[in-house]
Amino acid sequence: MTKSLLLTSAGLTTEPIRAAFKQLLEKRDTPPGERIAVYIPDAAIADGADMRPLADDMRKGLKNFGVGEMRMLELAKSSQMSISEALKDADVVYAEYGNTFFLQYQFQKSGFASIFPP
Repeated sequence: MTKSLLLTSAGLTTEPIRAAFKQLLEKRDTPPGERIAVYIPDAAIADGADMRPLADDMRKGLKNFGVGEMRMLELAKSSQMSISEALKDADVVYAEYGNTFFLQYQFQKSGFASIFPP
């Protein structure tokens, strides 16, 4: 089954965005608690975000959606092989906040765009 990608500039802060994220997860047959989300932090990092507290908060918040595992995938530091491995078995790919131009650049430079086409 095709994986889903959610890009949001505001995070999972509004009910429509939370509903869309939940819907993307529910398209897969993975039971709650076993769902895997891949988080791409490149846009936030490019804007100077401290990823450690952000990642901890995100892991806690994603548990409300039945996500049992969150994988961080920083495209700027990843090879195509490590990207493919991180995406393996993932139910959803998620990116939020920050410099979207840098994120798009990393989609292309890292090879993510060819592995996970639009």
